[in-house]
Amino acid sequence: MRSSGCFLQLPILLLMGLLGCQGCPSSRSEASDASSVPSKSVVALENLGPGQPESLLVEQRLIELAGQIDVDNRYASAVMVKARLRDGFWTTCGGVAIGRLFVLTAGHCVCERRSTVTPQADKGTIIDSSACATAATVEAFRYLRWKEGGREQSGGEGRTYSGSIHPHPSFEVLMDGQGHVVSSRADLALIQLEKPLGEEVPTALLADEEVQVGAPVIIVGYGYDEVSDFFGSERRFCVNRVEKFLEPGAERVQVTQPGGHRYRSDSGGPCFRASTAGLELVGISSRNLGEGATFTSTYPYRDWLRKELRRSTTTP
Repeated sequence: MRSSGCFLQLPILLLMGLLGCQGCPSSRSEASDASSVPSKSVVALENLGPGQPESLLVEQRLIELAGQIDVDNRYASAVMVKARLRDGFWTTCGGVAIGRLFVLTAGHCVCERRSTVTPQADKGTIIDSSACATAATVEAFRYLRWKEGGREQSGGEGRTYSGSIHPHPSFEVLMDGQGHVVSSRADLALIQLEKPLGEEVPTALLADEEVQVGAPVIIVGYGYDEVSDFFGSERRFCVNRVEKFLEPGAERVQVTQPGGHRYRSDSGGPCFRASTAGLELVGISSRNLGEGATFTSTYPYRDWLRKELRRSTTTP
């Protein structure tokens, strides 16, 4: 095995259920300050062969796995985002590289929830751009294979980057007292990195056409086991199908989730559409909100995203 200051812990991952597939959850926990200096780490994982079981029996209970592990690095643009909120807690979500200096995630992943009154005069919760973390760390990861002692080993290499958070100016999510989403607008936040991502991290293409009902979408993330309350570190993906648009503005999209998915609380990760041009980014997972199984379409915000990308085309 190889390891050096790694941010992935294999024994914990295997015992706690590994990772989910759709985006990443907003998992809150107390932690020390993350390093602001880009770092590189390598960790050995179990050999991930095609015969990997669909579930593991751990401590007499069945841990269901969702999605496939991205051992071929097809979705290496999907990263992990961590930010410290003003209340002192860290939040962990997914994200996606859309430029050498930019990562896109969900706004609700990096902004605080506050009490409010809904239009129906009920007690509810609001999340908007007025109460967000200002800085984030981004962890990019790729899988590796090598020979050691005559055996093929599988592992991964990770790099950590720092950046500033810029939520969409119109971002606002309103939920009722039962946690159902009343309205959602511009649930997106950009992270502008201090140093560019390495060449091993590809950048996602922004889709120029809206996703269609019935179309398949590939959702990628680093997963959260709700049973164990544990956020993992493996990149997983799976294919869902667009079921319907939940709001007239064609912004919040619901997908049909295959059975057996443990990690329905994931948020922030990319939703891709396969095209002749390659993988196109059509949305950002919002599975940690309301009924889950949803994502925010990036199509209505493509002009904002491209404008922000043009703000910095060189290394700071």
